[in-house]
Amino acid sequence: MAFREGSSSRWRLVAVARLTFVMALALACTEELTTPVKCPPNCPGSGIIVVDTLLDLVPGGDTSFSGYVGNGDGSGILISNNLPWADFRALVRFPPRPDSVAINVDTFATYTVDSVTLLISLQARDTSVGGLRLYMYRMPVSLDSTASFNDVESNLIPANLIDSIRIPDSARSQDFTLKFKGADLAKIEPAPGDSGRISIGMRVAAGNRQTGIRIGSRSSPTDAPTWTTFVTANFVDPSRSRRTMQFTAEISVTVMANPPTPAPDQLLVGSLPSSRALLRFQLPEYIRDSAQILRATLEMVPVGPIYGLNGDPATLQLMQILTDQGAKSPNQPLSAAVFRLPTSFNDTVRFEIPQLVGLWKTTKTAPTAVFLRLTPEGASFSIPIFYGTRSPTGKPHLRITYAKAFDFQRP
Repeated sequence: MAFREGSSSRWRLVAVARLTFVMALALACTEELTTPVKCPPNCPGSGIIVVDTLLDLVPGGDTSFSGYVGNGDGSGILISNNLPWADFRALVRFPPRPDSVAINVDTFATYTVDSVTLLISLQARDTSVGGLRLYMYRMPVSLDSTASFNDVESNLIPANLIDSIRIPDSARSQDFTLKFKGADLAKIEPAPGDSGRISIGMRVAAGNRQTGIRIGSRSSPTDAPTWTTFVTANFVDPSRSRRTMQFTAEISVTVMANPPTPAPDQLLVGSLPSSRALLRFQLPEYIRDSAQILRATLEMVPVGPIYGLNGDPATLQLMQILTDQGAKSPNQPLSAAVFRLPTSFNDTVRFEIPQLVGLWKTTKTAPTAVFLRLTPEGASFSIPIFYGTRSPTGKPHLRITYAKAFDFQRP
């Protein structure tokens, strides 16, 4: 093949340029058998180094605070039978029913009660036990949200029994309505001297088996216990005499036998009223400055087994806080990590939080602290208790796996 003179010259120039580039590379970074590798300042001196480290939380910086959701202020109330970790009963009280009804703006009339209904909404149940039955008893109207387990339990006697509801084995959530009329009205009507109020205590049973249910509370927007009275007003116009009076519970609380009493160096999460644990972290400067976070895991050790109810699981949530103000610290609405508790759990709880640690690493103004809470808050059968940083054993840790920055040759 023939080339023109100009073309041949250009090819020779290209060949010379390529040879010069290869020689420059050889001089820049060469391998000698008897001496270390020589590299320019912009070449990495070694491969990627991955490090796994275990960091303690801020000593004494973790605390449990109580009262975030009051007893009865959650979405449900708990009722159980012989649960080994805690036994629950329920107390529901309705507001006063007036002794007259309005016919128009300025006309009131007494009335005759025709019938009464009581609505109870099942939210969740023990799916492993059949033959469930919910029992309801008359309670002294003097009992309020401060009532103890013994206050309620001592009144759950046959003489005070109002009625019971059989819960079908297939039911998971369902509304149940009891209707009273005729002679049965005396069971549900306010007694003289009770100011028109009616108060009810509840327990559940399935023989002697351990079991439980969750029903709607007064704070539930759709499942609150409801007492409805249908009356005929003593009025001259029969077409205007039928009236209905409906009341949702003014008090609905869970009373617990032997509430948990964690030690000062332990962290309670959940229970009634609900508790949250505030956890504080401190990232070393060598991680903040140059480490690449590959994995970050918060590890927490429970003091003992964490029990729950079949069919009504609970979830542990880590909530990033916006500003560290102790018990009143505001938190993000979305959880940073979750851990769904099984029915029985006795192992280390692990939360994967690489994104959160990455935020702390890049945004130095973000508080390195989280809240740990239990949901449904104020309405869960699980009562987790964890070792804290003050405990001699089982302290919480943050396990971080990170890649170290390259070591470059220094001039």
